[in-house]
Amino acid sequence: MKLVNKTLFLVLIPLTVLFYLVHLQVLHFISVKPSTFYYSLELEYCCFAFATAVIVFVLQKIKQKNFDTVGLIFLWITSIKMIACFFAVRPILQLESPTASIEKINFFVIFILFLAIETAITIYLLNEKKEF
Repeated sequence: MKLVNKTLFLVLIPLTVLFYLVHLQVLHFISVKPSTFYYSLELEYCCFAFATAVIVFVLQKIKQKNFDTVGLIFLWITSIKMIACFFAVRPILQLESPTASIEKINFFVIFILFLAIETAITIYLLNEKKEF
């Protein structure tokens, strides 16, 4: 793996920490305690960061072997991740607590955030010049 591709992972960690800290501040600002959530905020960020790292790693390996299928593989992996997230969010969808709506939005925002990161990295990978 080239040094440039390793930096993609080095960007993921600081971004995850930055978004987590901003998320905590937003929740504090609207007076919501994340400790009352079904899934802890730390768990959600760790799971999504790990999934994003795996997706980026797989896409980098696919790019080395067959550049033409990177976009298709990205769509398949993202679809699988979306299905897994649906099953993970089902208990939250069934909650009737006072913070249930905030918790649903919270999960959706984290999902979209990491989807945007994955999409940006995939665009970067697809725009790199082919190596012969």
